[in-house]
Amino acid sequence: MNTVATRALLVFGGDAAARLFSFLAIVHFGRVLAPQHFGYVIIGMTTLQYAALSADLGLSTVGMRETARPAAERRFFFGTIFSVRLLLAAVVCALYELILFTGFHSHPSYAVLALYGISVLPSALLVEWYYQGKKRLVPVALARIAGGSVYLALVYAFVREPANAAFVPVAFGIGTLVSALLLLADKVFRTSHNDEEPLHRTALFHGTSVLLRQSASVSTGGLFTQAVQLVPPLAAGWLLSAADAGRYGAAMKLLALALMLDRVFNILFMPAVARSWNSNREQLTATVRTALRAVIIIGFSVSTVFFIVSDSLMLRVFGAEFASAGPIFAVLSWFFALTMINSVFTFSLIGAGHDRLYLAAGVWGGTISALLIVAGTAVAGVVGTAAAVVLSEGIIVLLTYRAFRQHFDVRCTREILIAPAIAAAVVIACMALGLRAWWMAPLLWGVYLGLALLFRLASRNDLRTVLQR
Repeated sequence: MNTVATRALLVFGGDAAARLFSFLAIVHFGRVLAPQHFGYVIIGMTTLQYAALSADLGLSTVGMRETARPAAERRFFFGTIFSVRLLLAAVVCALYELILFTGFHSHPSYAVLALYGISVLPSALLVEWYYQGKKRLVPVALARIAGGSVYLALVYAFVREPANAAFVPVAFGIGTLVSALLLLADKVFRTSHNDEEPLHRTALFHGTSVLLRQSASVSTGGLFTQAVQLVPPLAAGWLLSAADAGRYGAAMKLLALALMLDRVFNILFMPAVARSWNSNREQLTATVRTALRAVIIIGFSVSTVFFIVSDSLMLRVFGAEFASAGPIFAVLSWFFALTMINSVFTFSLIGAGHDRLYLAAGVWGGTISALLIVAGTAVAGVVGTAAAVVLSEGIIVLLTYRAFRQHFDVRCTREILIAPAIAAAVVIACMALGLRAWWMAPLLWGVYLGLALLFRLASRNDLRTVLQR
């Protein structure tokens, strides 16, 4: 049954399991390593993300979009995209290790950072973009579960004290490699059974220059928009301390577990836009409008609950040493709603092929974000970092929405006004009644959704539309 509900279940299941394994690993070594050494790991993860973004150069997004198109409309094929990603990963990995050794070889975090850099190579072997474009989501789900379980098992087996911090990136790299090899093995099997797009369909580096020009706007926009997530740990570590970077990282990792909803949405939404942009724009506009309404409701409901239970949730998950991260998580909770909303605008533009508009919004938004985050950290400490992150994401939403409106006649003014108003009412009521325990989160979420239905922010027809698409 090829419905959004079925595909969402597959994507959500695989991604949820993988993220849960990763989160359990983070909780384990967070409790074992304490804030300072945990901060080294968080900084290492951040530098890896920058390196991975540089190595990918937007190719996975372009690859997913191209694969989603009918074969006759594709400009680039699997072999070209895969080989270019590998070459870029090798170059970026070598540069990363050289720069790191030159400037930080005597720093206590060097081993952790250097080992994370090597993980760029197995990350380049991942071909999830191909399967997502093809809507073959079962192999992706199984590969993520396998890689995540290996990562979790290795962390629990070998990370026992702060001196074991360097083994965290080793476990991560091995888990990523397991996922990549499983997907590649499945791809080879499908190729041998007359898959429509074998590796050798085109010369490995055929059309590389055109491909890189095509992906440049996506990659540059991505690098800048990711500043809102990647600059904060570095700013906290540089201007404050590794322990502060660790506390911020713990709060963001807890939020990242919920952001798997955003990842599921992106994987399903962007190929749908790419398929419908040239064939049925009227239907696409209706789908985007419905998706935006749903995202506003889900985003603000989750953010509201996280804000209310922030202190008790951080204490419950990471322990007493991270209890001071509760206010950080409370502020960051609103990042979830803004990110979900921004995904509708961003992936509508990318799916429709308007990469340059996304680039412009990303460059301006990322630049402003970096400046705000550094200033917020310097002025107000790590809570200021979190506040600057939320403000920056709001600015990026506005910039991306401006570009989005040039091609999509979609407005949700009523929803964007009422959803925060409901959030404020629920927060004030819970604070007055002292309802802040972590275990009350499902009840509070139900209250928000009930009020959203009462004010008719969503309807049965919206649900029916989403499931049909």
